[in-house]
Amino acid sequence: MHHRALYLLLVGLSAYAAQQAGSGPAPGSTKLGDYIVEPEQPSEICGIDKHGGVGQITQRIFYKDRLVTAVSMSSSVSPWNPSRLLFCVAPACAADEEHTGTFYFDATRDAPVQANYGATYGSPEVLRALWSPDDKFVAVPSSGMEFFLLNLQTARSSNLSKLVYKQESLLSKVHFRAWSPDGKKLAIVVSSTFSRPGRMWYESDLLSVDPASLQPTYVATIRKEDGWQKGQFTWVSKAGGFELAVDPSLHNSAAIIVKPPPSRPPAKPSN
Repeated sequence: MHHRALYLLLVGLSAYAAQQAGSGPAPGSTKLGDYIVEPEQPSEICGIDKHGGVGQITQRIFYKDRLVTAVSMSSSVSPWNPSRLLFCVAPACAADEEHTGTFYFDATRDAPVQANYGATYGSPEVLRALWSPDDKFVAVPSSGMEFFLLNLQTARSSNLSKLVYKQESLLSKVHFRAWSPDGKKLAIVVSSTFSRPGRMWYESDLLSVDPASLQPTYVATIRKEDGWQKGQFTWVSKAGGFELAVDPSLHNSAAIIVKPPPSRPPAKPSN
């Protein structure tokens, strides 16, 4: 591991030196917001991947004349602010977990910030939907791994998976669904697998999360795995904001239940 880290450091310094000498974006590069992204090509920096292959396909990304990363696998920018960038780095291209996963960068920062140690993938439409409309947060999910929420003002990330994990379940995963139109709330789904002797079942809880306080609000449960897809929930305008609700077309569905809040222990009598 020590030799691997030293190798990556030397490669990084070499890339920096080459950049300082005038090595800018290659021909065929494309514009992505305020950034320039080079065409994909096998990377000489990356080592052997989990499949035993070498030459991870990556892209270099530049901000003006500055090299942001030499090993991006995928990237996207905020539809509300073209200077805000997310990009992913494969484990084969990093020395340790701190340098792999999904990273955030903007023009005010000296270096990218790790937002999730897992990679965030999706179509351009899916990736654009992760950014809050008020330009204050970005949801950073990772398929089959943790779900983080990044504060764009502080560049601090919070692990929503740990916050809403169903301890009584066999397995729980958190899925992103949508931002409210004003960006003040986030719709997520906690999809859980439960097991009892001779029985196994799935439940998906629909939650609304205040990104500033990280306070989740339970809405409803659907008895299926990975539930609450598009068209099954809606944002209702109320009191100058928006409230997450079950779509009216599903109000009579037998698959949907609203669980009562957890009972509190009786208050102890005062002496």
